Amino acid sequence: MSLDEKVDQVHGFRDKTHYRIVPAPKRLGIPELLVTNGPAGVGPGGAGSQKKATSLTAPIALAASWDPQLAYQYGEVAAKETIDLGYNLLEAPDINIARVQQGGRVFESYGEDPRLVGRLAIANLHCIQSMRVIANVKHFAANNQETNRCTINEIIGERALHEIYLPAFEAAIKDGHFASIMCAYPGLMVCTADKNALAIFVAPLKDLVGVHTALARHASNRCARRKGGLHNTVLLLCRTIYAYALPNCRLGTCFDGIAHSDIVGPKPASGKTAVR
Repeated sequence: MSLDEKVDQVHGFRDKTHYRIVPAPKRLGIPELLVTNGPAGVGPGGAGSQKKATSLTAPIALAASWDPQLAYQYGEVAAKETIDLGYNLLEAPDINIARVQQGGRVFESYGEDPRLVGRLAIANLHCIQSMRVIANVKHFAANNQETNRCTINEIIGERALHEIYLPAFEAAIKDGHFASIMCAYPGLMVCTADKNALAIFVAPLKDLVGVHTALARHASNRCARRKGGLHNTVLLLCRTIYAYALPNCRLGTCFDGIAHSDIVGPKPASGKTAVR
């Protein structure tokens, strides 16, 4: 794959007749990714009106069952309807930890216990992907509130990050074997001069997902300068790759078939900070 083709595969595009589509490199016979939202069943996908689908029980209610088998069955319904409606990538499950009670998306995740979230995510992922639908774990990481979500700066201690916010993602990677992941909206540890804080952010990317160190570090630095999230991959990847003159950027092994991100980037910084 050419570098441009690789970058094309890690972001979607949108115009008047297309939405939530990752383009297909036709010369290689790779199908386009037709993305639909989740995770409480099949949500909006593609351009035009939303297609009819089953409104499933809120995932946080599913979590109250403490039953991975139910999470597996939940994934079966969602995956089947994803296929029936003509999509092949389902943006689910949401495995962010419930930390802000008023958070607009708390209902769609699995609560506040990192181990429970991880176990349910694994079962859900196994079922979705057993039906040849690409699951999309979200949002990496600390996407815990809707207010100012594109500009908030999440300040999280290293211990809390590794004991609360990242274990479910580690489980989803190592045991759930997810096929794609969505970046978070907020900035994480945006400290302009704190190298330790940046290292905390780089390490999970490098160790869990396998992102090239230079790419991860540059991503963190761009995040620090922009004071926003990394939810948009296009400019980040292109500028990083060419800035560092990394001919393959490990993109072929780290991102192909793994990373997917929406196309909406962060808004201008508000300067607000959330301390967890």
